[in-house]
Amino acid sequence: MKRLLPYFKFLKPYWKVFALAILLGLIYGLITGYGIPKMIEEIIPVFFDRDQIPLITLLILATSMPIIMTIRATCGYFNTYLMSYCGIKVLEDLRLSVFKKLQALPLSFYQNNQSGDLISRILGDTGRLQVTIVNTSNELIKQPFTLIGATIFFTESGLDNNAVLYIFSGLALIPICVFPVRYIGKKMLKKATTEQALIGGLTSLVNENLRGVREIRAFTLEDRQQEVFCKKIISFFRAQMKVVKYSKILSPSIEVVSSFGICITILLAGLKGVSQEEIIAIIAALYFSYDPVKKIGGIQNNLKRGLASLDRFEFITKHVDEVPEKSKAIILSNPPSLISIKDGCFSYNNSPPLFRNLNITILKNQVVGLVGFSGSGKSTFANLIPRFYDLKNGKLIIDSYDVKDLSKKSLRSQIAIVPQDPILFSDTLYHNILIGDLNADLDKVEEAAKNAQIHEFIDSLPDKYQSMVGENGTRLSGGQKQRIAIARAFLKNAPILILDEATSALDSESEEKIQEALKRLIKNKIVFIISHRFSTIQLCDRILVFNSGEIVGDGNHNELMQSNGLYQRLYENQKLKKNTEDFS
Repeated sequence: MKRLLPYFKFLKPYWKVFALAILLGLIYGLITGYGIPKMIEEIIPVFFDRDQIPLITLLILATSMPIIMTIRATCGYFNTYLMSYCGIKVLEDLRLSVFKKLQALPLSFYQNNQSGDLISRILGDTGRLQVTIVNTSNELIKQPFTLIGATIFFTESGLDNNAVLYIFSGLALIPICVFPVRYIGKKMLKKATTEQALIGGLTSLVNENLRGVREIRAFTLEDRQQEVFCKKIISFFRAQMKVVKYSKILSPSIEVVSSFGICITILLAGLKGVSQEEIIAIIAALYFSYDPVKKIGGIQNNLKRGLASLDRFEFITKHVDEVPEKSKAIILSNPPSLISIKDGCFSYNNSPPLFRNLNITILKNQVVGLVGFSGSGKSTFANLIPRFYDLKNGKLIIDSYDVKDLSKKSLRSQIAIVPQDPILFSDTLYHNILIGDLNADLDKVEEAAKNAQIHEFIDSLPDKYQSMVGENGTRLSGGQKQRIAIARAFLKNAPILILDEATSALDSESEEKIQEALKRLIKNKIVFIISHRFSTIQLCDRILVFNSGEIVGDGNHNELMQSNGLYQRLYENQKLKKNTEDFS
């Protein structure tokens, strides 16, 4: 319970509604535990002795029963409704908090975790946590007051009949209920943790299947995927049934204990000569005593399931940002004119170092090509610039600032990136280009599209710029998606530009047109171009040759052709390829 306490802060904005719901639950509990047994004891026997009671009194007493039950039902309904309102608002806030955290986590977090599992944590585990917080708060008020009401009635009845012994005889067995509650609670935590993990794995599989639908069809993997899914479904079913087993066994266990308590009470009450009407009322009060115990035991199970979800929720919310931002980070307001790495060392997690003692300086107006075989460190080098990763040792300097001292938002606002496989959002073409500058108007968006050689295609569509691209741009070709990404870069017009295989999906004719546009785009900027295509590298006035995380060549094309054997091999490999212009 202590671990959940910090999360009750999510109820604070709705405390008035929550307090009203609690008050209604309190009334509901007292009527249930005290009012109903009292009605059974005091009102119902009157109707069996009605000859001595005036008719008007009988009518008043008869009317009081539906009035009491109506009040109870109304309180119960609005308690549930208002609690649901609070619960939905809490769920909103929980999901917003975890989604906000996800926006700040580094790329390494996403590389080490499956997207489907993260989706399960955001949607499923937050839902379970919300149920735990709200329902626990509600039941911990409503059920104890039901028990208090029943105990008050029990005490009154016992004192009236001078039978203190049987007042608590039935209640004496309640502490025994603690043992099954604790045992089952421990089992529930373990089983619920397994269940939630399997939900994450199942979600990941479905997500992966939907993203890889083309590959599944192409390699005829349908039967294999069904078999894998079937195995996971069976595992999930077994985990669910174990949770059901332990969550549902508690109620019968407490009912068995309560039956002994009721039996003892009836026996002792009979020996004391208690009337039939009184014993019926006492049995009703006993029922309303054990029912809260049973439900409080259910709260224990609910808490254990909530703790299992809390572990998965906190895996995201308490994940340490490996690329932290200082509390008083510097705002980078002026266009950068220098990028420098001094004694830079970098490695992924516990892998061997990729960069060792890297030293390089790039100035404004330099167009720098990054070439090398796959895995040589080109993309990693480029990813250090916008602080997608941090150097393990050494410094990355932009102008006179260590990037670790800069605001990440202000730094990245100065950088435009065109990736090899750009992500398009399930929105219109207009809004996908607008990402480059959210304040731009349609004219600027169209101008950027013209520069990226995509305007004619968009203009030919029935809905033009309002055409939907489909999920991740499924309605567009690879080349069209790349040109949308290039249009974003034109629109952003940032002083630092990173082109990571930005023309790899373009045909030769389209690339020639883009080359002319890129010549305009790269003016007065610091530009990094990662490419295996020599035609694109020709735009560079400086080329860095990477080999196993080291820069083994630095110069222009002519200089490197004369002095760098690796660059010569890359260039010769490109020349030998037919119908392509690839280095590797």
